[in-house]
Amino acid sequence: MTANSHVDEKYLIKTAKEAESVAKKYARLFRKGDVVALFGELGVGKTFFVQNVCKELGIKEVVSSPSYVLLNQYKGDIPIKHYDLYRLQYLEEVFELCMFEDLDETIIFVEWPQIAESILPANTWHFYFEYDNDFKRKLHIIRNLKK
Repeated sequence: MTANSHVDEKYLIKTAKEAESVAKKYARLFRKGDVVALFGELGVGKTFFVQNVCKELGIKEVVSSPSYVLLNQYKGDIPIKHYDLYRLQYLEEVFELCMFEDLDETIIFVEWPQIAESILPANTWHFYFEYDNDFKRKLHIIRNLKK
């Protein structure tokens, strides 16, 4: 992708294998310094996506939802920070997490990022997960890259 490229892709995901395939594709695209905002209701596949990206990136640890601890960190060739902001109510709470302090060294995944949208970097990946009428999953990925 070039410095001014734009990503706008949509997927209809019918099986876990298809979801794994999408995660593998993006695992190859993610780089240190990337922030990935994961939108979608409970159970739609946000954590499953992170698990499969981590697996593709060689993370050996068990990858789980950080719902209660707010942050899980995983060691690998590229360290991963996995946040869940579901329980936060105020932007000040997000600032207290110091989410971006070592951004150049990690890939950051943020589930329930709505409370932090105003402070996400301009080139953040936006992954919108949702159910369609048949309980298949739809995924819309958007990213604007700016110099």
